Amino acid sequence: MGDTLRALEAAYAHAVDWVESVPNRPVAAAATAEQLLTLLDGPLPVEPTDPAEVINMLAATAEKGLVATPSGRFFGFVVGGALPTALAADWLTSAWEPNAAFAALAPTEAAVEAVAARWVTDCLGLPADASVGFTTGAAMANFTCLAAARHRVLEQTGWDVEARGLQGAPMVTVLSEDRHVSVDAVLRYLGFGSDGVVPIATDNEGRIRPTALADNLRKVTGPSIVCLQAANVNSGSCDPFPRGDRGRQGTLGLGACRRRVWAVGRRKPDHPTPRRRCGRGQLVGHRRHKWRRRVVRRATPGRERPPREAKAPSRGLLLGGVQQRVHADTADMSGCCDSRGCNDMFGPRFARHLASRYRKRGLDKTAARMVAYLVDRGLDGASVLEIGGGVGDIQLELLGQGASRTTNLELVDAYDADATDLAKSAGLRDRMTRLRVDIAATPDEVETHDVVVLHRVVCCYPDYERLLTAAADHAKRLLVFSHPRRNWVSWTFTHLQNVSFRLVGKSFRTFAHPPAAMVAVAEVRGMHTEYSYRGPVWQVVGLARATTAGR
Repeated sequence: MGDTLRALEAAYAHAVDWVESVPNRPVAAAATAEQLLTLLDGPLPVEPTDPAEVINMLAATAEKGLVATPSGRFFGFVVGGALPTALAADWLTSAWEPNAAFAALAPTEAAVEAVAARWVTDCLGLPADASVGFTTGAAMANFTCLAAARHRVLEQTGWDVEARGLQGAPMVTVLSEDRHVSVDAVLRYLGFGSDGVVPIATDNEGRIRPTALADNLRKVTGPSIVCLQAANVNSGSCDPFPRGDRGRQGTLGLGACRRRVWAVGRRKPDHPTPRRRCGRGQLVGHRRHKWRRRVVRRATPGRERPPREAKAPSRGLLLGGVQQRVHADTADMSGCCDSRGCNDMFGPRFARHLASRYRKRGLDKTAARMVAYLVDRGLDGASVLEIGGGVGDIQLELLGQGASRTTNLELVDAYDADATDLAKSAGLRDRMTRLRVDIAATPDEVETHDVVVLHRVVCCYPDYERLLTAAADHAKRLLVFSHPRRNWVSWTFTHLQNVSFRLVGKSFRTFAHPPAAMVAVAEVRGMHTEYSYRGPVWQVVGLARATTAGR
């Protein structure tokens, strides 16, 4: 044990020196691979060498070629460092020398993997019974997903690919674009070939356009596989994910004419995780750069959503004297909240209730806190954009406190009549504009404003990252939003509420998103948190543009 302990002590000392030097050392390597080869190469030793001496020699030489990728000053590729616990656990794993071939040989590893798998599914918002595997990298993650997809779509045609191979099998069409480079290699391994991939038109952020995908799928007569990304390596943007009943119609597992599997490659983990609950039947390859890779198998496809930049003709409407603009994509396939589900939940009766309550009691306590924060920061002459403002009660209060004009964005028209009546009663109709636009799906349809408000809206959107990114980008000065607390009580309530919606056939869903991740989205876009309130049910966050914070 003496040699082992001395070697471990030497490795520990060098490791600590490296970790402590990372914040201040040069990021670039001091030597090239050719130079290091000259230093390290030599004849195979005939006699054993002292283990500690080997470690010291290796550390002294190898350090010249190390790139400080864990440094906060490294900006190359999509790589990063490890958390302290992960690094220390990796040391332990090396010392334990496990052979995790099967549970009987490595019960600890099996248990740890099971817990890690459950955490991964929980983190990504996947079904609790999803099957999870850990792979060596993106190539094997994509290989596993596409192999399972190949099996499934061919099985649906009555072809057992494991028993009969690919010769004579029905032709499988693979649709993809702007995919990770490993996908092409995997397609060759699996017998598809990379030349047969059908390209799908993408927008300027590398996202597949839903209309282009739909057009190509209509041309496919046999089984097909669609490869999507949950974060483009260059832009961080997400392809439109299949969701809900519309995506399930005519797809795998439901006995319709097309048999289709969606193979989803998820990358760029440094960003807040966009939870996309796309149902069962999907295969997710989650590439965690630098550390272990994961493959998650889900079990049915759901509905598509358009990329945020997708454009479609818009048409103007005049409803009750208030300007309306309906985006064509929003009416059929919203990038976030399903407009049909919203119409089910937020109909004329609900709108009348909100208007009546405001006339009798004024703002609710959470909305009053949001208004107070904005008034304290100064509203004279400010333009206000409220996303999902309902009947416009908050906007009326802000106009009364000095705001110059307001714009309200909705996905549905149920509020319009009551909103118009309230605006006319207050004599503010000409200063209030109402638009039917999904800002998360088509942000360019909306101009920037001094102030952006979201009250009880984020909890209605599955994709909080896209919504809050658009909200922050449209806020010149201030952004304030409310959201429910996130604990076991809210999770249970949300779960039960969604179960009840499902039982009665409603497509609307509510969400309890992670508060820290939501704030991080806005802060990444140049906002600075300067106000927060934590109530028993609702929380409020107020952020200012970094250049205006502290005024």
